[in-house]
Amino acid sequence: MAHEAIRCTTLYVSDQPDLLVTHSAAFLDALVDLWVAREIDVSDIWREIDHRTQLGNLLTQLNKDMPAPQAKPRKFWRPSSTKLP
Repeated sequence: MAHEAIRCTTLYVSDQPDLLVTHSAAFLDALVDLWVAREIDVSDIWREIDHRTQLGNLLTQLNKDMPAPQAKPRKFWRPSSTKLP
């Protein structure tokens, strides 16, 4: 599995999308085998990924909908005394 992860990273960096798709599928297949070996329901994993995606989309939308803060006019500093120490 580590080999496939490294391979995917290498293919991404070297800009080889066709091979990246092939090795990404092999990596995901190895992950599914790992989950099944630990008796983890694969649908639980995909549900968690879906929840995270929805939350990320919601937060992104909320950030876009928030108005930018209005810039306050800048006040110049004025000393209260002209006496220097």
